[in-house]
Amino acid sequence: MAGERWAGLAVEPIAWRFKIGRLSTPGVFWQPPLASFDGIWLREVRYPAQARSGQTITASLTYEMIRPNGKTGIAFVHALDAAGHPIAQDDHEPNGGGYPTDFWSVGECARETFTLRLPSEVQGPVRLVGGFYDLQGARFPTGTPDDLVLLGTVDVGE
Repeated sequence: MAGERWAGLAVEPIAWRFKIGRLSTPGVFWQPPLASFDGIWLREVRYPAQARSGQTITASLTYEMIRPNGKTGIAFVHALDAAGHPIAQDDHEPNGGGYPTDFWSVGECARETFTLRLPSEVQGPVRLVGGFYDLQGARFPTGTPDDLVLLGTVDVGE
């Protein structure tokens, strides 16, 4: 098994699952990471600067594996109102569960899109926060007290 090749690509078996080659190509980044999630670096965040109440917004995040942590991670983006209460969220396994974080190789990058439906009664600034948690619900360490990373703010109006 180990060291075998399929279609010219190395096969890396994992109990009842296997990996054939890479899903994506390594990225080249010249700036420090925006955040770190226990060996996974946040490299890019894209989201709208403005939105309307009741609108669905998307946030796109690019991650890079720096140090495998052996964990299957659930990625998340949550929207918080001005008081810090959660108003919308999208939690999911990367690539729809088809390519879990414990398969990622060092230097490999993954882009995930998160969809958040803003409530119709929300007005003003909405903070977007993100992170990862494992299958038992423990968040990946980020160096912050709540293991959340501020991704940015969306100005929400009518």
